[in-house]
Amino acid sequence: SDTLVWHLHVRITELRRLLTENISDTDTFSRDRVIAQLGGRTVNQALDAGDEPADIWRAVRLYLTHEAYKPR
Repeated sequence: SDTLVWHLHVRITELRRLLTENISDTDTFSRDRVIAQLGGRTVNQALDAGDEPADIWRAVRLYLTHEAYKPR
């Protein structure tokens, strides 16, 4: 339904806002950075697969707090 699409769009928009606030190059990060908590997928792959934006954000937050992630 149109309402469901609108709500999903809002949630994805919120995810993108959070990514932008926390990562310097969100496009590259979302496209290239493989995250174990997303099943070895990227943010974009998880979105394409229909994962909930809130679940994706939780996985990204865990990833960002992991010592292996070093922003450039």
